[in-house]
Amino acid sequence: MDLIFSKDSLRDATLSLPTGQPIYEISTPDRWFHHARTMIKKFQPGMSLPQDMGVIEIHSWNKSVVEVWGRSVLPKSPGVFKRGELFTSSNGQQYTWKRKSRTAVLTDKLDNTMAVYDERRTNVFSRKEPSPAKLAVAPAAVEIADEIVGTFLYFEEQERRARTSAAANNAGCEIA
Repeated sequence: MDLIFSKDSLRDATLSLPTGQPIYEISTPDRWFHHARTMIKKFQPGMSLPQDMGVIEIHSWNKSVVEVWGRSVLPKSPGVFKRGELFTSSNGQQYTWKRKSRTAVLTDKLDNTMAVYDERRTNVFSRKEPSPAKLAVAPAAVEIADEIVGTFLYFEEQERRARTSAAANNAGCEIA
């Protein structure tokens, strides 16, 4: 199942099937003095409005929140020398998000790929049309797609914060 992002912003976008049918709506209202709260809504067949499906709150000092349908799926570090974010889904299986160049990859315990996120490609130097960002969920993982979307948004926000922090630290370094 391919989910196409309507915008470059992962914090405020609609995820739709290639046919244009919306599946998820992501919104993060701007807050000046409070932690941002990302809300995820899901369009259900036969319903005119999307239903509240999940919430993500990333805290610096307190425990962050990643809930899907009222169940916590907060990812954690897979270990001291391992990279990525590990979560246990409602099917009892463990999955790990990892960054690989311009993509984020979700794998199971056996290292099978369950989902892949590809960033938007502008194709500035080619004649190809720009391609929007896409989250591709493997057929074997469609049953946990809601949890994949929630944990992916958390993982990407953590990655964005790490890149911003690293850039700020590098900007403060002087070369002698």
